[in-house]
Amino acid sequence: MGNTGSVYSEHGDGSHLDIHVTHNGEEVDLEKIFSNRDKNKDECDGKDEIWKKILGIIGVAHDPNIMYGPDGSISAGQTLTYTVEFENEGEGIAYGVYVADILDTDIDDSSVIVSNCKRINYLTSSETAATFEYEYDDDTRLLTVYMDNEGEVGSRQGGKFDITVSAKGSMASGASITNYATVYFPSVPEETRTNSIVSVVPNQTQLVYSGDTTVPQHETAIFKATLTKLDSAELANQVIVFTINNTSYTAITNSSGTATVYPEIHLDQNIFNISVEYAGDGYYYLPSNTSASLDVTSPIPFPEISGASAVLATDASVTWVWNSTDAAVVSGYRIFSKADNTLLQELDKATTSWLESGLTPNTKYQRYIKPYNDYGQGTAAQMEAVTLAQAPANFKTSTDGRHCVVLSWDKSAAAGYKIKRTMDGSTWSAVADLEQDVNTYCNSGLSLATTYQYSICAYNISGIDTGNVYATAGTQPLPAGITLIHANTSGQQEQKADNLSFGEVKVLLPEGAVPCDGYIIIDANAKNSAAPAMRAKLVVGADKLKLKNKILMEDSIVDLKYYDIGGSTVSVFNKPMTLTLAYPDTDNNEIIDNTAPPVRAEGLRILNFDEASQEWVQVSPEYALDKAAKTVSVQINHFSMFALVSVIAPSSDLDNVKVFPNPYKPGSGGEFDRTSYGAGIVFKDLTAKADINIFNIAGELVAEFSEADGDGLVVWNAQNNSGEKVASGVYIYYIVNPDNRAQKKIGKIAIIK
Repeated sequence: MGNTGSVYSEHGDGSHLDIHVTHNGEEVDLEKIFSNRDKNKDECDGKDEIWKKILGIIGVAHDPNIMYGPDGSISAGQTLTYTVEFENEGEGIAYGVYVADILDTDIDDSSVIVSNCKRINYLTSSETAATFEYEYDDDTRLLTVYMDNEGEVGSRQGGKFDITVSAKGSMASGASITNYATVYFPSVPEETRTNSIVSVVPNQTQLVYSGDTTVPQHETAIFKATLTKLDSAELANQVIVFTINNTSYTAITNSSGTATVYPEIHLDQNIFNISVEYAGDGYYYLPSNTSASLDVTSPIPFPEISGASAVLATDASVTWVWNSTDAAVVSGYRIFSKADNTLLQELDKATTSWLESGLTPNTKYQRYIKPYNDYGQGTAAQMEAVTLAQAPANFKTSTDGRHCVVLSWDKSAAAGYKIKRTMDGSTWSAVADLEQDVNTYCNSGLSLATTYQYSICAYNISGIDTGNVYATAGTQPLPAGITLIHANTSGQQEQKADNLSFGEVKVLLPEGAVPCDGYIIIDANAKNSAAPAMRAKLVVGADKLKLKNKILMEDSIVDLKYYDIGGSTVSVFNKPMTLTLAYPDTDNNEIIDNTAPPVRAEGLRILNFDEASQEWVQVSPEYALDKAAKTVSVQINHFSMFALVSVIAPSSDLDNVKVFPNPYKPGSGGEFDRTSYGAGIVFKDLTAKADINIFNIAGELVAEFSEADGDGLVVWNAQNNSGEKVASGVYIYYIVNPDNRAQKKIGKIAIIK
């Protein structure tokens, strides 16, 4: 963006002047630039471009009240001419108009001349010579100029005149004159000021060349100069132009007044002519210049630097080292950044190391070192190092159960973290190698009731460790009542738990049953402690039992798990184990307490929950009912969920077998379709075991199946042995008790589709 401006008057008699100027998108404070330039030098320095743009804007956009004059640099004693112009932009006639100007104290008022008076018709853009009376008061330094014709000024009428004075010859360098006029329209209460004209007696400056004057051939030359006032005060932020053999380079002076350029020129000739110029700022500082020459000499060979490397690094520093060289040739050493060729350090020739500090952790740094003398610089030697990673702070441990320790720390500037642990304080094992954005880790699979010491170290992008930070934690012991099971113990081992509603739960393990040392956790309240998803599955399983006229004793559900000493579950066992579940019968009537309808003890079986099918399935047809101890026992070969289920007691013979629906009409939706036991034909009141064969009228075997779960009930799905649905017709069933083959039953069934 550039400069924009507007000049606008809102008063009918032209008594108000409103000037707005923006520079690069920001509104410029004209009060500081116009009226207080001498008082706000810092604000005005460097704004010559803005000043010129403003004058250009004012010249284009007509200002009804304005002063022109010697803005900028002047000399002591110089004649100064100011032009004041004003206008009545209102619709009515103004009377008694006059202009006042209080002359600056640095103006020589011994000769004040008002001339070139004119009336102006802005409607026709015409001017007419006029005579304006004026008076000057030596005491107040007030010059008052009166319009002719009793100060009458019509609408879009105005005037202008020149004021000629001189700057005092005694003005010192840096002194300034600020002058403005005030236009009075008596019918308007406020006065109207013009802009201010700032005239400055500039300071003389001097340039001193302080760069290289002699450089060995093909080396790098440094060109610099220092700008000061005559009193040696440095001038900062000034533009200096170096011209080297007709090629110009620009630099800005720093806080010490020094400007430096590093031109990429080939020193392949004997002499370079150098001129340095300062153009001044147009106000406070006069131009100055100087010249010099650069002699290019034959290069003096430098000895090569050997042993340049990094010997020690921390997370914020690197120590660079090198071997000493010929002190007779070398004046010192310069160390540069390889990334941008910035000079980092200049060292004495006796120095063979440098500690570079203030660096960033886990960062690669590349440097090169050059010997130098009055004639140039030698061959560079490369050096490279990676700072160490920042050590993690607040390394903490917390126990999370019997087999897990949680580690945490504050993230640091690192490529990653390595965690180790020990139990004896001497033998350490690796635990984890983690990414840089990780700050927690759960170390699982730990032995219970064991104390561990942990270490963590950060490493950098080169894989170098910073150093270890330590913390200690211990896993929890087994809860009260839980005993450790040993794989090699002779004899039986057991684990018990109490079910508040049904009584004791016991697991009996024969010798050699478990493959490893560990412990059994019996959840005797599994119905309530199971996760919501599992509880939903248990509900489905209970509903399926109801369809088979079986009742789940929900409060008897237990969940068995075996863990090794590292906390991993064990699913494979060497031998079957005995699970015993108690049932409540406080009045010894062989009916389970609080059951409706009543559940008899002889109808209890232990079933296992198959989570995949969401069904309770028979563990084994073999079970033991101890009415005296009020327990049911069964052999199990795995751990999962188990419960007591009331099943229909089987018959002692096959005399009263019931087969229904007969005929079976699948899909009919009536009484001869599926029953509450599911789709198919129901064989009920069987013996605990029964083998059933189905034949067609031709005497061919169609299907064979068995009752094996001990409840005396089985459902045939009306499919043959190949899994195909049988055709409509009459079929003959033949039932035999495999435990007493003298018990048989023969009958007919019909299938209608």
